[in-house]
Amino acid sequence: MRPISRARLATNRQSYRAESTVFARVENYGTVAVGYGVPYSIEHLEGESWVEAPESPKGPWILPLLLNPPGFSGRCNGFLVPPEMAAGNYRVVKEVMFGLLRPAVRKTLTAEFQVIP
Repeated sequence: MRPISRARLATNRQSYRAESTVFARVENYGTVAVGYGVPYSIEHLEGESWVEAPESPKGPWILPLLLNPPGFSGRCNGFLVPPEMAAGNYRVVKEVMFGLLRPAVRKTLTAEFQVIP
């Protein structure tokens, strides 16, 4: 059987208000393990381009390697929406890698959400 590298980044809701928490986690739907770290970023849609939001966390980060076996979901990252964050379209961005025992394939996963007034 050919290995299947399929994962997604999922949030617990589609929209959030100030001072609520966006929870995002890596879900592995493939047949190979997905590895990733704790770091993530938040991007804001400006026109047709995604740019890093000023509110995006900058660390410091702990640096363990987290691993999702096939069919499993990982631990959640939590991002508290600050009161000054403008309403609009945002996304969580996280780097992952597939196939830790062979040359790893890196991929960027994203999950979109809205900040509403």
